[in-house]
Amino acid sequence: MLRRKTYYSERPDPVKVVPVSDGSVVFLRENIEEIQTEDGATRFQADEYSLHSRSGPLQLLERITRNFAAWLDKAKEQEASAAAADAAKLTLDDLAGALVELGELLAEQDDALVELAELIEEGV
Repeated sequence: MLRRKTYYSERPDPVKVVPVSDGSVVFLRENIEEIQTEDGATRFQADEYSLHSRSGPLQLLERITRNFAAWLDKAKEQEASAAAADAAKLTLDDLAGALVELGELLAEQDDALVELAELIEEGV
């Protein structure tokens, strides 16, 4: 899933695995930083990525901890793929809208040509 800036009241772990009915959701965090809010409270922020896995949480936590960088790279690749898919979808939506507008313009042009032909027949 996509990266998002996430805020915490306590320092988060770089990895969190949550069991779901069909496997686990993995949260990977990088750039964990301590920040001060306007009211002086200490908070933490991090870039958070999430992935779905069919593996159970215990196996995953151990595997991710051993190779965090590879899992983080995988999450970033999935984000890039999702962003590209979204861009392609927007392009198709834009194309569909342009085709509708083109159809409307062609219909207006057709009406104008019919009117012009009628005027020519009348000898104007």
